[in-house]
Amino acid sequence: MPQPQYIFGIHDPDGAGLVQNAGKFGWITTTAVANDPGRDFSAFTNQGFGVIVRLNNGYGSDGTIPNSSQYDQFAQQCKNYVTASKGCKIWIIGNEMNLAFERPGNQNGGGGQVITPQLYAQCFAKCRAAIKSIPGHTDDWVVNGAIAPWNNQTTYPGNANGDWIKYFKDILSECIALKQTPDAIALHTYTHGNDPATVTSEEKMGGEFSQYRAQFRAYRDFMSAIPTSLKSVPVFITETQPADPLWWQNVNNGWVRAAFKEI
Repeated sequence: MPQPQYIFGIHDPDGAGLVQNAGKFGWITTTAVANDPGRDFSAFTNQGFGVIVRLNNGYGSDGTIPNSSQYDQFAQQCKNYVTASKGCKIWIIGNEMNLAFERPGNQNGGGGQVITPQLYAQCFAKCRAAIKSIPGHTDDWVVNGAIAPWNNQTTYPGNANGDWIKYFKDILSECIALKQTPDAIALHTYTHGNDPATVTSEEKMGGEFSQYRAQFRAYRDFMSAIPTSLKSVPVFITETQPADPLWWQNVNNGWVRAAFKEI
């Protein structure tokens, strides 16, 4: 499959017209529940867009991936969705697995099965193998679920403080061990507030995570943790925006331009 040719992207197909009206083409990222019917994305790819689909088990208490007892079933659902879809060759498995709200069986962020790197890698490996077994999809890119930056809710042996960068690195290492490595890598990063200067800020976190960046350049902390054997694969930032305490505002203040200039 050819390397990506776009730097521009938008989350959700409803925004495609905004990109096109600006005389640009780029990536469209959208989400789906794996057990839903497939979808035809050809209308976008025929216009020149690239399409990335994130496959979830569900939302809320369903979990972004299911309980570990259901990984085989989930992999089959992913396979069915891909088989029934057109116009997409890039598939993300799950989302921000270190968030308590993404765990299968959680109730408003409490309880549920903790998605350790070992469990996620097992799920990812099954899904990747299932997707690549589909005729015509051998060369598809199957991509890791992005990790929530600045979130330390997921702890496990060897990561007692919930270090999200270590979690990311451990997931990739487990995938390497299972010989089912991501064909591309997904990252999430944000800024705290709408000031365009936060995009290039080198502000650091406080306390025990003071080595990590606190603004948009958190993506660099993730990239520095990518194992050597995966340094050549493409990287997508599939979610970014101004966030807490002041979220997205419908104001053209230069934040978007600063983000693309940084990348």
